[in-house]
Amino acid sequence: APRAATEPQSEEEAYKSEEVRARLARARSEALSLPLIARFRLVRAAGLAFDAVTTYQLRWKPAANAEERRRRARLVEGMMTPSRKTEAAQMFALIDSDNDGEVSMADLRNLMTLLGRSNIDETDYEYDEEAEETRLRSIIQSADADQNERIDLDEFVSLVARAEFATLILEAFRVFDADGSGLLDA
Repeated sequence: APRAATEPQSEEEAYKSEEVRARLARARSEALSLPLIARFRLVRAAGLAFDAVTTYQLRWKPAANAEERRRRARLVEGMMTPSRKTEAAQMFALIDSDNDGEVSMADLRNLMTLLGRSNIDETDYEYDEEAEETRLRSIIQSADADQNERIDLDEFVSLVARAEFATLILEAFRVFDADGSGLLDA
């Protein structure tokens, strides 16, 4: 369950929180200094990662406690190079439009609108608000380890790593699936 707003942070949590804020400030500064095309590439890559988690239904069961969340974060840290982690932090900083250190439904909606991925009913070309809300909620739930209905930096880095890993596995499978049947022949 999410931490109550009135519950005090431990010294370790306060340090971690300050460290994350500093990391995000650096990432935001670096991202905003990039040429516009590079920023767009980062935003597009974030959109692709969100698409992958919903397409491949990449979900982690909720972490039982803080130690489980830390274990998962260490696992993900080992899956990405330092430059990819920096890139993921820059992606996050560009998506977090209100600079609160979390990707909310509003931030995600802004990203999808920017990328032209809002749910439009193709029969009458009307915006389908209910389908959009369902899709955005599904994206948040697939990354939200602490179940607070927001994606923090560690959850986002994990999401990007899982999306990249799943994409690589599927691409490798397709190389061996010569006839496109979804099966490998002996």
